[in-house]
Amino acid sequence: YPSSSLLITVTSLTGKALVEKRFPEIRSAYLPLDLRFVVRRFLRKVSPRVVVIFETELWPQLCFEIRNQGIEA
Repeated sequence: YPSSSLLITVTSLTGKALVEKRFPEIRSAYLPLDLRFVVRRFLRKVSPRVVVIFETELWPQLCFEIRNQGIEA
């Protein structure tokens, strides 16, 4: 997806600062709480075509909504 923009989500202030320092050209945002209505709203707002998860934690509602909205993962 060479013409697509990137969004890196984080869960901490430290993570946000690190992304902003290392990748100033890439947007960053806090990943919302794993509540279905919050995740659904977040995904609708950012409209991702592809989601890549590099987490060791499970985000069940996020995973469910990604699949439910037909987003590539």
